[in-house]
Amino acid sequence: MSLVQIQKKKSIVLVSEIDFPGMGFALKKSLPDDCEIRYIPANQDITDSNIWNQYMTPDIDLVFVSHAYSNTGQLSPIKDILAMARSRDIISILDIAQSAGIVPIDLKALKPDFMLGSSVKWLCGGPGAAYLWVNSKRLSSCNPKDVGWFSHENPFEFDIHNFRYHDTALKFWGGTPVVAPFIIATNSINYFTKIGIKNIRKHNQALISMTANELDVEFVSPRDEAIRGGTMILDFGKNQQTMLGHLKENNISVDLRSHGIRMSPHIFNDEQDIDQLISVIKSAKP
Repeated sequence: MSLVQIQKKKSIVLVSEIDFPGMGFALKKSLPDDCEIRYIPANQDITDSNIWNQYMTPDIDLVFVSHAYSNTGQLSPIKDILAMARSRDIISILDIAQSAGIVPIDLKALKPDFMLGSSVKWLCGGPGAAYLWVNSKRLSSCNPKDVGWFSHENPFEFDIHNFRYHDTALKFWGGTPVVAPFIIATNSINYFTKIGIKNIRKHNQALISMTANELDVEFVSPRDEAIRGGTMILDFGKNQQTMLGHLKENNISVDLRSHGIRMSPHIFNDEQDIDQLISVIKSAKP
């Protein structure tokens, strides 16, 4: 695939059907034609480690797991999943794009083979500043397909006939990066680091709980904080579009996803924002 060239023929990759579609598109286009993508069906509870255990069969070669799911507000049990992968010699790719900056994570403890993400969501770093972490135990066996002059063992050798992979994670670097996105993301990451991810998480979950306590069946994200990401999904059924319009009229920014209206309270939101949200929702309900 685009991260590491799978040498084994007819490899089987496991992903969830509720993963972000873009990741599925990338996998389909980057894997060799004889590889199979096997899906955990959307109706399965991906917060349950037993479900992952059921689908991580001996023939699985690689598992792609999202820490948080943008359309449901769920957290996957990554500690258990990654431990299963290690014990079964299954390559693991952990996607933290929807959790970085809002859910604490310890890569040294989790030990995925690869971790990737972006700065778009909770890190508020804008597009263009993606990142890849590679477990040192996997590094020497990686042969990235997408390379550039900084992927070379000696970039300044300038011999077009002689490419040798760099022996560090620089082999994944490629060419000269666009600097602006990294400057923006660095400032944003430093800002949130000073606040502390645990503090941001506590604040975020308190605001979500305020909403959950005021709503009934409309709140379709997990009510258990242990399996809930930083996002909450509200479903108003046939009144969805009416509610969207009412929220927009009251300057409340949300977006519509497959499971309902998605809201993501951050550190810059407060209890007054949630009070307003709940008031607007209740005034618009039939």
